[in-house]
Amino acid sequence: MQTGKCHGSRMFARTIDKDTTKKIFNRFATVGINIIKPIEFKKKPHFQHRYSNHIKMASDILTFFIPLNVLQKCESATDRNINSGDRWLLKVNDDYLLIAKISRHSTGFSFILGEIVSEKLGIKKCSTIKFQLLKVAKYEDTKKKIIKEYVAGTDVKTLETNYPLGYASICKMLRAESIQLRSISDQEAIRFHGRLPVIRNDLSSNKLALIFAIFGDNAGSVNGKRFIIGIHAGKDLDFAQAFNKKFKDEYDIEPPIRQSNGYFRVTMNNKSIFHDLKQYAVFGSYSWKLLDNAWKIMENMDKIELGRAVSFFWEAEGCPIPKSKTIEATSVNLVGLKQIQKIMYKLGIKTTITGPNFIASSKGLYTIRVSGRKNIELFKELVNFLSFRKQEGVKRLLDSYKRIQS
Repeated sequence: MQTGKCHGSRMFARTIDKDTTKKIFNRFATVGINIIKPIEFKKKPHFQHRYSNHIKMASDILTFFIPLNVLQKCESATDRNINSGDRWLLKVNDDYLLIAKISRHSTGFSFILGEIVSEKLGIKKCSTIKFQLLKVAKYEDTKKKIIKEYVAGTDVKTLETNYPLGYASICKMLRAESIQLRSISDQEAIRFHGRLPVIRNDLSSNKLALIFAIFGDNAGSVNGKRFIIGIHAGKDLDFAQAFNKKFKDEYDIEPPIRQSNGYFRVTMNNKSIFHDLKQYAVFGSYSWKLLDNAWKIMENMDKIELGRAVSFFWEAEGCPIPKSKTIEATSVNLVGLKQIQKIMYKLGIKTTITGPNFIASSKGLYTIRVSGRKNIELFKELVNFLSFRKQEGVKRLLDSYKRIQS
């Protein structure tokens, strides 16, 4: 038996472990009725060997039918009737504390211990066990408090620590009351931001900007189970701040900006947001693209709105090239770059795509370019970069044209 921990969903612990016994008692703090004088009884278990659907194997089950006089004493001490689902805090042979679920049968009330728990409690199949009833938690009272706290934002793990029910029992209780269980990431949003994200069922320019930024500098999951959304912003804090603001404007919660060795990263783990973005786009390191439903919505966007959104892609992947007087972005994803080219065409900005360049990348690198004074001027007007550093680069490109003319 390990010390310092509660076992089996925190349902029992050794009495010599002060920390664990304190945790057991604390689980009854808001719903438990103290038995002023412990009710003692001794019982020999009714033994059954049966198949368990829970563990998918046969196991030994020990059933303890509660004597009638104990039931009467309990009802007298608590001034409440005994019901199925009530939790009793029992002391077992003075060595262990045990939270038992009381169940009603045609022959009376009982509680059950499985083979593994019985072994850890030192209970033998044919032995007579001494019990002391210390506290009683009424199921209906417990349910009301758990539902109230869960709706207010408390997560199931915390509820399991604060109430004498296991994780699975709490989830089953909430589902029975038609309460939608929150994902772990939504629970984290409540914990760190005080509220859930607002998911709007449309493709706004804010959401499109986030998608374009992730196309260029994805720092999150593609098909993982952690549902991380975010970008590597490099050394440009203004890019990280712009992404952060778009995220907050769209979802009403603000992802943290983290810095490491002078580089900025903006990420958040949230399943709802992850799936919201993925209904409009495919994300990946080497293959990313907008889906057809996104294109249909973009048809109704004006140039200013669309240009400000696609600027997030150019900030993530592009930069001004003074030597060739071009603005360039590179990727191994030709399909994705052709979609960017199509958007630039809608804005009236001509671009070219060259490649693949296998010297720069073994996967073949493609480059989309904006060149020529008129195209760069239109780029500056409708798109431009988000970071001051790259904005200055575009300004210098245009200034170089003026010097040549003079």
